[in-house]
Amino acid sequence: MKEDEVVIKNRDQNASTIVDIWATLKEHLEDDDFWNPAFGGGSGKVLVSSLGLSPGLLYSALKNVEPEQCLLITSEKALFSLEGVIRRSEYTGTYTTLTMNDPWSGFGEANDLVIRARDCLVSADEVICNATGGTTAMQYAIQQLAESAKSLGRDVRWVAMIDRRPPENQRAEPYVVGEMMDLKRGTSYD
Repeated sequence: MKEDEVVIKNRDQNASTIVDIWATLKEHLEDDDFWNPAFGGGSGKVLVSSLGLSPGLLYSALKNVEPEQCLLITSEKALFSLEGVIRRSEYTGTYTTLTMNDPWSGFGEANDLVIRARDCLVSADEVICNATGGTTAMQYAIQQLAESAKSLGRDVRWVAMIDRRPPENQRAEPYVVGEMMDLKRGTSYD
């Protein structure tokens, strides 16, 4: 760039604006609220969970976590049980379903799910990921959602739902609240 080729309009006004901005910045050097603008948040806890063919795991997660929002990774086949889980758990928050086309080997679908979940993740104060339920591909999608939430500055916590009853009892009566284990702390909540 050559000086004679650069045109600066309102040179005095620009200089005055820069001086004003500089004074404002210096005035707030010790003001943490000024330098720490909020990015997202405000919607409380978001539960990220799968809904597979065992609805009791999501039921236990909703009852234990009590989230304000729920982000569900599911399949067309498993979606039929969602309304029953919501009704039986008396969940009153909002939920978003992200249906996988291929819940068994659809690992490539995770990127699209992350894009579709972005607004929900940004609005969260805390993201709680359920490591139990669904297929391996669904769990992979949840891992990708957790990574996205971390990159957005959200607090992410991993939990697992545990139902110690025999499998036949779990299938016969899925709507029994199981234990929740915090995977970082190894603490069980029942």
